[in-house]
Amino acid sequence: MKECENYCRRFEDEIISSPIEKRKYKYFIIEDAAGCSIGFVNFFSIDKEKKQGEMGVLIGDKRYWQRGIGYASVNAVIDYIFNHMDIERIYIETGENNIPAINLFSKLHFNKCGEYLEDEDFKFIVMEKKK
Repeated sequence: MKECENYCRRFEDEIISSPIEKRKYKYFIIEDAAGCSIGFVNFFSIDKEKKQGEMGVLIGDKRYWQRGIGYASVNAVIDYIFNHMDIERIYIETGENNIPAINLFSKLHFNKCGEYLEDEDFKFIVMEKKK
């Protein structure tokens, strides 16, 4: 628990408390109908010169999986990024065995653009979507 408290404190100091225009991370919280946080979409490793950044999504409660929530949330964030930020390319990196993520981003018209080995046993798939 102490480790979690330290992480949350660092997260707040490094990400939440910094001026929004200087942040290299953007978090979009996903809430259920009651307003409880169930996950997030994040946009990070933002490179303003290359006009690109990496995206991730997490819905922590399995009761909300396979219900279209991830699709709707990521789609809304993509729309925001392409229409309100000077970004031309969004990419993801995920393990080759993360079939739900690969399927989700494929439905959102991301295309596979590469792969790499993290070590001998773990291959990452890179997918991208351009404006």
